[in-house]
Amino acid sequence: MMSEFTKGPWIYGVRHDGSKWLSIGDYKTGPHYQGDLYASESDAKLICSAPDLLEALQNLENDNGQIPDHAWKLVQDAIKKATIIQ
Repeated sequence: MMSEFTKGPWIYGVRHDGSKWLSIGDYKTGPHYQGDLYASESDAKLICSAPDLLEALQNLENDNGQIPDHAWKLVQDAIKKATIIQ
């Protein structure tokens, strides 16, 4: 079964006290979720870039075999990890 994720933007912020928040989705058009984020700033950046990274991987083509097999397997495994509900 394929997973559905909330479309962006996915953004994070750091409050004056150093705590972080994460906002997912467009608050004007919905759905939209916002809450505290208990993660490092590096993790927050990775979380927020996840939809763009997934789209980039899904748009890769290897029809001519230019991507080495081991790298293509990494691409396919990452897409499955992001989209298949186990």
